[in-house]
Amino acid sequence: MKTQLLPLAIGLLSITAVITSCKKDDEDVAAPIVPTCFVSSYKNLDSKDSTVQTFDNQNRLVKSITYDETGKLLDEYDIYTYGENKMTYTIYSDPSTISYQTEYILNPNGSIYYKAEKDVDEDHGVTEYDTAFYTYDALGYNTMVVYKKEYKGAQNHVYYDTTWYTYTDGNMTSSTHKTNSGETRTDISTYTDLVDKANVINGSFLTFPNLYGKPNKNLILLETNEEGTYTTKYTYEMNAEGYMIRSRMEYVNTKYPSEYTNDLRFYYTCK
Repeated sequence: MKTQLLPLAIGLLSITAVITSCKKDDEDVAAPIVPTCFVSSYKNLDSKDSTVQTFDNQNRLVKSITYDETGKLLDEYDIYTYGENKMTYTIYSDPSTISYQTEYILNPNGSIYYKAEKDVDEDHGVTEYDTAFYTYDALGYNTMVVYKKEYKGAQNHVYYDTTWYTYTDGNMTSSTHKTNSGETRTDISTYTDLVDKANVINGSFLTFPNLYGKPNKNLILLETNEEGTYTTKYTYEMNAEGYMIRSRMEYVNTKYPSEYTNDLRFYYTCK
């Protein structure tokens, strides 16, 4: 606020001017700019591999490269390309050889509507087509996925699996999966009271928080099946700004004895 020292003789006029100036300054103050933060890199604390991510001017991931603990570039790297309501995820084993590719058709909210994968097994003369259709509720939560797996070759086979999701207070609390044979399995999820501002973990993509629909409100604590024969437990570290800087996952299966961990450290770029 700028004011001038005025003669005492016009004090009343000065006070009026000051009040008016203060009010105008208050009205002209712009709302603070909230920076956009995204994961520019992350490190696997178990394997010591580090992944560096490159974004375009729309903050969309376009390239992901992983290095081992010595700094050596690993054989494969990921490329993301975009079209109208479309994203293609491609893994290259070298600059010209595609080892894997998935195409995503997106709805207006940026969530997957349809996903298609193709895998050619030249040794056995079989081509596998994997597709999935996603359904969302009015709030944007993913409520159902129908998977179709089709094998074409000397013999043709088609299989369907379906998964339904149930939400409570903004979190996905149960998922029921039904296989082509009619077998069903239900997983139960519980949550912490933590909220991650960047929503870096949702589905299998660290950098696409809306890809599988509206993210959970809170960070997940525990996943298990109804029989309790396998569990996945999560712990987190958050920074002072509310961004997740570490996520550790511990999986244990007592029915088919196995266990593993996935410990990630996140680094952010804000602009």
